[in-house]
Amino acid sequence: MSRDALIRVSALRVALLATLAGLSTACVEWFADDVAMGVSRLTVRNVGAIATAIAADTTCGFASLKVRSNPKIELTADGRGRAIWQVSNCQLDFGGGTEIARDCNGIATLGHGRVRVTAEQVVVGLVTGNPESPVAPTTADAATVRIIEAVFEDFGASTSAGPEMLTAKSGSLSAVVAPRLAASTDGICSITTPNVHFSDIAYANAELHVRSASQSFDVAVESSKLGADNGRVDSRQNAIGGTISVWGESKTLAAITDGDGLDPTYDAAVFEAAYACTEGLALPVSFSCELEPVLAEGAARLTILTVGTLAKLASADQRCGLASPQALAAAVWTGTVGEPGGKVVTSAAGCELSFPEATAIGTDCGGVTTYVRGRAIITAKSTIAGVLTGKTEQPVVPTTREAATIEVEAELHDFVVWTSSAAGSLTFYAGTLSGAVTPRLGIDTSFGACAVPTPTARIERVSLSAASAALESSGCRYDLDIDGAGLEAASGSIGGHENYLAGTLGLGGQTYQVPRDLQGAVLDPSYDALTFEQSFTCDPRLALAQNDQACADALSKTLAQGAARLLIRSAGLVVFASDIDTQCGFASPSGMVPAEMTERADGQVTMRWSLDACRVGTGAPLRLSRDCIGSEKYIDGYATLNAVKNVTGMLTVGDPPVAPKTRDAVSYELAAVSFSDFAAYELLDGETAPAAELRIRSGTLSGTVIPITGEARENPGAFYIVTPLADFEGIRASNIDAMLTAFGMTFHVRIDAADLDAFNGSYAGVSNAIAGDLVLSGKRLTVPVDPNDPVLDPAFDQAQFDRSYACDPLLLATVPASGL
Repeated sequence: MSRDALIRVSALRVALLATLAGLSTACVEWFADDVAMGVSRLTVRNVGAIATAIAADTTCGFASLKVRSNPKIELTADGRGRAIWQVSNCQLDFGGGTEIARDCNGIATLGHGRVRVTAEQVVVGLVTGNPESPVAPTTADAATVRIIEAVFEDFGASTSAGPEMLTAKSGSLSAVVAPRLAASTDGICSITTPNVHFSDIAYANAELHVRSASQSFDVAVESSKLGADNGRVDSRQNAIGGTISVWGESKTLAAITDGDGLDPTYDAAVFEAAYACTEGLALPVSFSCELEPVLAEGAARLTILTVGTLAKLASADQRCGLASPQALAAAVWTGTVGEPGGKVVTSAAGCELSFPEATAIGTDCGGVTTYVRGRAIITAKSTIAGVLTGKTEQPVVPTTREAATIEVEAELHDFVVWTSSAAGSLTFYAGTLSGAVTPRLGIDTSFGACAVPTPTARIERVSLSAASAALESSGCRYDLDIDGAGLEAASGSIGGHENYLAGTLGLGGQTYQVPRDLQGAVLDPSYDALTFEQSFTCDPRLALAQNDQACADALSKTLAQGAARLLIRSAGLVVFASDIDTQCGFASPSGMVPAEMTERADGQVTMRWSLDACRVGTGAPLRLSRDCIGSEKYIDGYATLNAVKNVTGMLTVGDPPVAPKTRDAVSYELAAVSFSDFAAYELLDGETAPAAELRIRSGTLSGTVIPITGEARENPGAFYIVTPLADFEGIRASNIDAMLTAFGMTFHVRIDAADLDAFNGSYAGVSNAIAGDLVLSGKRLTVPVDPNDPVLDPAFDQAQFDRSYACDPLLLATVPASGL
């Protein structure tokens, strides 16, 4: 709010009485009463023009740097006061005609001649601390311009609405001009209107010249004491009165009615339209200037920002906040690991967050940065509902969008939050602030579950007590004693509200409704739904969840993708375990005897070995192999299988009994595999626990596994060296009850059915692929669940894969990916 805006007075449209028209100059003195009225009306216009011009003058007027930067401030004990600016002997030169103002109806007011002004402007209200606007008005009549002396040199004011003009050839005048202030769109009375009360208009030995449409004459005015109301001021409207001396005779203006007052052509609707276009003016026009409700509303909005920021800081703090090791270790879990319906409550108390300097804590997609400064001693609690994971660092995965609530209470010391896009801030010198924040969660695309808090949030149970604060807005500063608050808000659209704020806030013992106008119950007056969403959706790891089901579906898809990949691993390691098992597997005495052999026309044979109810595993972790880069394959628990191994090739004398002539001459037909607490997993070099594991409590599996074998170094052209490459066809699972563990998190999965094809490695145009479908807890999902992620192993690297088996001394060379 600028000081200049408080004193700008719109020019008046007035007219001489029609009775003056057509009279000769010699006769006008006969009509001294009418001349007195006409001169008085035009005098008010001139005074308004002088007040407007001296307010806008940047050389020596109230808009000049010297004047506006040197107000005299008088304070009272209640934080109120008044600011006084003074202008001394400021010469205004309008020449032959300079536009002073133009109203919304297009009517221009022009100044003519010269006038030397000494004046004083006074604004009363709340002291702001802003040098540009040191006092904020709290009433509609808070601004006054006192023209101490205006000395004339052929000065006059005209308008484009008519020819009438009063030129003050010489003499001087004093007056008091009090414009009514209207509320701006931000609720503060900072808009000067043409509703003006004029008082104590006093001429001193003025020589005037009157010009009308048909007359032009001089008149001497020795003295006057006039008052007028341009437009509506309190109960008065378009009024004029007082006394004026013309040609040595004192005249008293008669009582004037609305129809024949200051401006005989006055029309209230036309008058109001003349300033309705004023920039920043709140419509309908309001002259309610109580500032405290506006301050309460501003403080409430910034209090919500502070609560949200404190919740964010408490959640992220790893030193003593909710993300600290001690808080995570002491979290209270309710429910069963791996199952939905769980809840984890994490608490932190006495956590001191200190920001001695302005500190940026985040920048959104629109480039808006949030800053904090000061100190806050926080007690916080987060409650998150969903599937318990068993992992201390991430104990629960939400299955709904509003699964997490952060409750925070903070003792504040010189603490302030602000953003780079807003002009306002609220500094808490002292006080206790509390509230609960429930952010809407988005889907973390790198994780596949609703785990990313967004700015869309419910903010509830906001309480503020014994707070000493300073509200800063547009350069103004207001010291506030906030003795209580009860607020709720919605950031964005959530819970049936959008950009919503409601409640109460107490200032100086008075409780104010927030917002002032319930029809305008908005948290952010500049809010735009699209801009708000775009402020955070640029995050590549974030996908918006349209409803709670989307969160549940995201987790289901993630579990389905992981379960499908691990089912393939289970099938592969069951085959490998059965192939090397010496008890009942294909390496056992009975398993090594072929069930049948078929001769082919090309001289090759096909041998078949079969297993019947062979149980592999020891009930404890069993290492099956260690590859060239230190990765180890394990199984745990038991798998019982009926299977057939087929090998086509040339008969040999020795081991192996058949030498395949192609890389895909071996196949394993898994007729039925039943599991009992079975897990197949891999430990990378240096790992003590697998990154992912599917522990199958029960269920069955069938399908075909075709290993892609390597060429023997000692027998070129024969392909019987084991490699990790394999083709999986028609891997079907049913009634799988399992626990899926990934990155330390455990989930209970129920696979009703699965039908999958996959390829491990790269060969003949196929590489690291998986496809099919899977029914998870009654929901059928296509695999891959993400078409952009159709891989069996997300960490697959061809060169690393080849190195994993290239050191085998029996292998001639790694398998070419081309298949040649």
